Amino acid sequence: IFAAYPIDGVDIDLEVYQSAFLCQGGFAATYQEFTSTLTTLAGWLSGQGKLTTIAPFDTFDFWASLLQATFVGGTQQIAWVNLQGGNLSPADDAGFIQQLKGLSIGVSNLDAFISSGMQISSGATPDEVQAAYAQAGLSSAGGGWLWNFSSITPSQSAAFASAVAQGLAGVSPR
Repeated sequence: IFAAYPIDGVDIDLEVYQSAFLCQGGFAATYQEFTSTLTTLAGWLSGQGKLTTIAPFDTFDFWASLLQATFVGGTQQIAWVNLQGGNLSPADDAGFIQQLKGLSIGVSNLDAFISSGMQISSGATPDEVQAAYAQAGLSSAGGGWLWNFSSITPSQSAAFASAVAQGLAGVSPR
């Protein structure tokens, strides 16, 4: 994949649902069952000079323990965290940071290590995105990002990118 496409890493967005057995062919699993696979993947990617990021949505204790497991030889193999929030609600960076406090994960600036994500629904505006980030007070976050943005046209991309940046800077829309 890396030889064929200009990508520099993998974002791990693992979401385990207790009701997975209800899916056709599905099976019930726990997050902890994936620890070995994810640490192996992060180690392999690091050895290839590629990045690994993670996208926690829930079960912060699992992701905190994964960050401990990927702190190997004095190096954190996870480049940063793409923390997921809700609809027009930036991620709970403070809650995740609280889970990480006191753990040995090799990261000195936890705020900058976390990029705060926010889901947007069809019809959301750049002003709504900017206001949500500004109200969240995430000026020390490592960045911001959006998902479920299929209704954003290419011509709107710059406006939404600016809204995220301005909102993270604490600037409310006019």
